[in-house]
Amino acid sequence: MVVRSHGEAAPPALTPLAGSAPTAAGPSPEQEQLAQLLRGFLGVMEQEIGELKTSIDQLKTSQEQMVRNNSAVAEQLKAAQEQIVRDNATAAEQLKAAQEQMVRDNATVAEQLKATQEQMARRIAKDSEQQLRPKTSAPPPRSIATSTPVPRLSSPQTRAQPLAPVRGRPE
Repeated sequence: MVVRSHGEAAPPALTPLAGSAPTAAGPSPEQEQLAQLLRGFLGVMEQEIGELKTSIDQLKTSQEQMVRNNSAVAEQLKAAQEQIVRDNATAAEQLKAAQEQMVRDNATVAEQLKATQEQMARRIAKDSEQQLRPKTSAPPPRSIATSTPVPRLSSPQTRAQPLAPVRGRPE
């Protein structure tokens, strides 16, 4: 058997069929028809083998491309995961810093509130103290009313009479 390129075997040389006698005049028409039929089958088989080899090469190329694509996707996924880890770490640091700032702000507000409450308490105590102290100012002025002496009534009848209004005296 002769080997061709690409690992193909060359078709064997045609030999007379078993049971047929070689003739000096050449192959019989049946042998010739059989040989032609075999050559046709052989040509079809060679064509199919070539198509299969082409398909195999295409599959190999596709598989290699898939391997490259999968490798690229894996690298992208790994890079994305690393970026997520970095982003999460940054966000955690920012959150921690914000929480620490909130604690400081709360402490400042609490101090301000305490100072305001103490100031209000001092002011209230001072105002209360001023209200409770007796005033040391001059006594209120007396009203000087010019009053006429009220006559005394001696009899019970005169006591029953109404008194005339007196000027400067409330009724």
